[in-house]
Amino acid sequence: IVHPWRVEDVSRSAAGFLLRGPAGEIAAARVILATGGRSLPKSGSDGHGFELARRLGHQTTSRILPGLVPLILAERCFIRRLAGVTLQTTITLHSGTGKTRKAFEGSMLCTHFGISGPPVLDISRYWLDACLDDPAAHLCVDWLPELGERGLQEELAKRGGTPVGAVLRARLPERLADALCAEAGIDRDSSFDRLRREARLLLAKTVCAYRLPVTGDRGFTHAEVTAGGVPLSETRLETMESRVCPGLALVGEILDVDGRIGGFNFQWAWASGFVAGMAAR
Repeated sequence: IVHPWRVEDVSRSAAGFLLRGPAGEIAAARVILATGGRSLPKSGSDGHGFELARRLGHQTTSRILPGLVPLILAERCFIRRLAGVTLQTTITLHSGTGKTRKAFEGSMLCTHFGISGPPVLDISRYWLDACLDDPAAHLCVDWLPELGERGLQEELAKRGGTPVGAVLRARLPERLADALCAEAGIDRDSSFDRLRREARLLLAKTVCAYRLPVTGDRGFTHAEVTAGGVPLSETRLETMESRVCPGLALVGEILDVDGRIGGFNFQWAWASGFVAGMAAR
């Protein structure tokens, strides 16, 4: 192990490969590229591995995006004033025509910049990819996934004389319940049976299908994984060896593999690295 010794270039040689860096040159019979993608560049995965792979004959996907990344909401959005609030939600990706594309349920975290937490991180790469083809694609959050719009209206109707705010606070954090009433333009002390039909529908939509005003993501600096990379078709999965450059293996995040939160990306890195290491002995 030679550290620090950044590899700036890898090229083919008569004996195999020649690795070059600020400290000089190293000859190698086999090379395993385990550079990561572009996420968390402070760890060294700044995307240079993709360039090394391309120099050795590989392709990379046309889209390389942050994955498992927090999302930024418009400054005016009330959610940004609820930093620290966390609760079980469902976040859904819709096409510009309203068709459901993807949905994740889990504990969402409200932050000073927008939203984070497992369902946000899981859906972020799908939202980023969808927006490139469909700029009208958007995300909605259901703050009460166990009820849904119809269920919420039924519960509010059962307690028709009770202030709407009190009904919501029984199921949601107080700050969020009050903010949702304000967002829907409803006095939290008004009872449901005194609301007009339009107001009832707007309240249910705000609580159960609130359209998130997402303005962007926090980028590769805060992303936990990279979506995109060298296509799997260019490797032999039984050994992780390159199909286009014999003696070269590619593992982990440099390949076009990214999974949802929960350790799956770590598992891919470790498993592919183990396979490549055993095959290179």
